[in-house]
Amino acid sequence: MTEKFDSKFHKEYLRGEGPIEERQIAEIGAAVISVMSYEELLAEYRWYVKDPTAELPAEVMEQLRIHGKI
Repeated sequence: MTEKFDSKFHKEYLRGEGPIEERQIAEIGAAVISVMSYEELLAEYRWYVKDPTAELPAEVMEQLRIHGKI
């Protein structure tokens, strides 16, 4: 009796013998990534935490500095 595998990876992982029956994967459109300014990000954060005077956490500020966003 031969096994059926979902993909080449599945077959190699199990080190088995048998046909590969790859399933069709639906196409997904390209992801849209929007770039926000610091002010927009801060406004979103303040809306999210429902505090009009909130500041971004130190960890977020550090990541923004590392990536040259502020």
